[in-house]
Amino acid sequence: MTGPPPVALVTGFGPFLDVADNPSGLVAARLDGREVAGVTVRGRTLPVSYARAPAALARQLAALRPVCVVALGAGRGDAITLEGGARNRANTPHPDCDGVTLVHTTLDPVALPRLGCDLPLAAWARSLARPGAPVVTSEDAGGYVCNATYFALLMAKGIYNDRIFIHMPRRTDSAALAAAERVVLSTIARLVAATRGG
Repeated sequence: MTGPPPVALVTGFGPFLDVADNPSGLVAARLDGREVAGVTVRGRTLPVSYARAPAALARQLAALRPVCVVALGAGRGDAITLEGGARNRANTPHPDCDGVTLVHTTLDPVALPRLGCDLPLAAWARSLARPGAPVVTSEDAGGYVCNATYFALLMAKGIYNDRIFIHMPRRTDSAALAAAERVVLSTIARLVAATRGG
């Protein structure tokens, strides 16, 4: 008797601040049901909330038990950014969708100051980049809900090398969304290979 097919979870966010159409949520929705590297993608949208996003993420992790996770957020630059880790703090004057503002706030008083992954992100970025669709790496996921969600993801049970956060440009044109989809699917394939020792 075989169990359910393995799942890769892709999360994005809903609207926030001046971003009415969050490209990360759009990509997560568009990838839902796709097949890659022998796994089925499940795309989910999280609220831009310090409290509700980690809770919603935890529910999805418990329900789906994914073999890997790619969390997405809307960044500020023109490049797709592979984030190498998250800091144990929130620090921005911008409120979340619940009206909560966190400045110089520790997310978890007993956790390490920073959590990261041990993936070859620089090599991945070079191989994933295309003309007009640059891919870069970063060691700072910011101080807003994206970082807080990534920190919660890294705190979840499992190994750090089966999960990653990717910031994508805020553009929602077809070319930008297609580029992000390609990078996410390729990243899932790499994460699956890493978890399988490939």
